[in-house]
Amino acid sequence: MPSIEVFWSNNPTGQHFFLTNQSLEEWAIFDRSDSASLNEHLLPEKISYRHDPDKSVDRALLRAQIDELIAEILKNREKKAHFAHFKILKDSDFNYIRGSGVLIAKFIDYPFVVKLFRETPETFTAPFTKGFVPSTFFVMGGGINRFLAGLTRIKNLDAINQKIAASPRWAGKVSTPRKWYFSPTDVCTFTVIGHNIGPQKTRSITYPSIYCIICDEMHGTRELSLHSQEDRTLALELSNFIGNRIDPHICNFMIEKETEKIAFVDTEHFASIVGLDEPVEFKSYTDYFMSLAGKCLRDAFFTTRRIRLEHQQRTIPQNLIV
Repeated sequence: MPSIEVFWSNNPTGQHFFLTNQSLEEWAIFDRSDSASLNEHLLPEKISYRHDPDKSVDRALLRAQIDELIAEILKNREKKAHFAHFKILKDSDFNYIRGSGVLIAKFIDYPFVVKLFRETPETFTAPFTKGFVPSTFFVMGGGINRFLAGLTRIKNLDAINQKIAASPRWAGKVSTPRKWYFSPTDVCTFTVIGHNIGPQKTRSITYPSIYCIICDEMHGTRELSLHSQEDRTLALELSNFIGNRIDPHICNFMIEKETEKIAFVDTEHFASIVGLDEPVEFKSYTDYFMSLAGKCLRDAFFTTRRIRLEHQQRTIPQNLIV
């Protein structure tokens, strides 16, 4: 059985936490982060406003407010806590008591959104404490979690933008936000060691316990609707063109207010989140929901030991390369 061992990097003789689970796969735990890509997209010294380039804000100010947000979260441990500089947009995948998961917040004074990811050695090895959806992704995606998937957002966005820019059909018709990577000063890191996982049997990697993806705030005149045939056709056509890099869920798409272009903000590598080894094209939203539900059931209950062992020994499938 594959397993992972996790501990604070600055205290290797301290407590180690373990997780043994048949769903764990090497690609999900060790190959979702690309340091070179993240370093190319570090938060710049000055950040201009998306739709008002003459205005900008200093990185130091955003850093200070994010640091204060982190301190507030770790101190309060309350779901309805008040935060001085932020409005919470989504926290359903964040466990306030454990201080882990992903939390999405908007700067009150600036047109930017922060997606804050936090894990500790203990929470990283407790995948079923963050809600139903993250638990489902863990089973489908080789043991992946929101923390690991978040590291794919920037590199995946670059690949998506390149494909759209080269398309006569979509170039100039799709809008995406800018995204930057940020990790707090002197953040603690943790080390993950994999056992019986992948052809190498043993692998290790170090992650920051906290990092953020900062992106432009996007304004939509409306979200695309599942009740509109035109909207469904448009969303599926675009997502099938991009491939399994983007979640086709129709709530991920909107019409941007300032440009009237079709826009999306969620750029997690979709194939990674749901473990799509092979490319899949969805013909309808019924097909989308049924296909994912069927895959979840197969991964959870109907995958044989032989198939799991084969998965452990294979190289990363092309569809899972970010």
